[in-house]
Amino acid sequence: MNTPIIKKDIVNKIITVERVFGAPKNRVWKAWTDSAWLDKWWAPKPWTAITKSFDFSEGGHWHYCMSGPGGEKIWAWMGFESIEPENSFTAQDVFCDDKGKLNEEMPRMHWKNEFRDNGEATTVLVTITFNTIDDMEKIIAMGFEAGFSLGLSNLDEVLGVQPGGSRGLTFGDKGEHVLNQTVIPQLRITNAAASLSFYVDGLGFVVDWKHQFEPGFPLFVQLTRKDQTIFLTEHTGDCQVGGAIYFVVPDVEDCYHEFTNRGITTIESPHDTPWESREMVVTDPDGNRLRFATYVAA
Repeated sequence: MNTPIIKKDIVNKIITVERVFGAPKNRVWKAWTDSAWLDKWWAPKPWTAITKSFDFSEGGHWHYCMSGPGGEKIWAWMGFESIEPENSFTAQDVFCDDKGKLNEEMPRMHWKNEFRDNGEATTVLVTITFNTIDDMEKIIAMGFEAGFSLGLSNLDEVLGVQPGGSRGLTFGDKGEHVLNQTVIPQLRITNAAASLSFYVDGLGFVVDWKHQFEPGFPLFVQLTRKDQTIFLTEHTGDCQVGGAIYFVVPDVEDCYHEFTNRGITTIESPHDTPWESREMVVTDPDGNRLRFATYVAA
């Protein structure tokens, strides 16, 4: 999976984020410097970004809000400083109100965004500098890492980046792997504790990160098992319970024995199919169906 590299330098009050996008630099630059594009990806789902005014020029600004599913609104003002077209730009980012009045109680951030051409891909390096360590720690505590990572994943969708692969998504230690780089399948859950126990203890997934905007808000969880990443969400607007994911694995019999040894009981025994595969189905606590398959050599 293409995840951002996030480094936190508390002593020097700096956060750096490096992320690769499978699109040409001019297109990625456009997505970072055009409000019509920014509104589509900047906010982590289920939140949305809404622009009130925008002027991408030296001395210009972006006045926008993050709008939550319950009607919450968090206003911000990004004042653009230096711009080197398609290479970099810097800006001061502050919290404000709907009129643009600065919120003195909230942290201020200085952003430097650099864009590097990697042929068919583009690396974006974000350097965020804070005035104080307290400001930096406050932003981290507000969920910056998970929230910004989700936004960057949205950008993959906006850029139209497509995953590779031909017969399915592969994970395992044996055989040839098809990498799922940008599209992450998601499932709706209703009981986070039961679901995490099922996926982590029962299926051997590892939690990459969890995020909840505030207590009582929906939980978002990303998990990975070997080469396969999935996304669990409590948010009702993302998807419905009863979903399904199809996994291609090197040996479905190995998976069956592993899962049953881990205590999974909602599982079918592997069986042959007319389409030259051997498959089994595992059902999670919410009725989501996980179909595991190994293709039989012709």
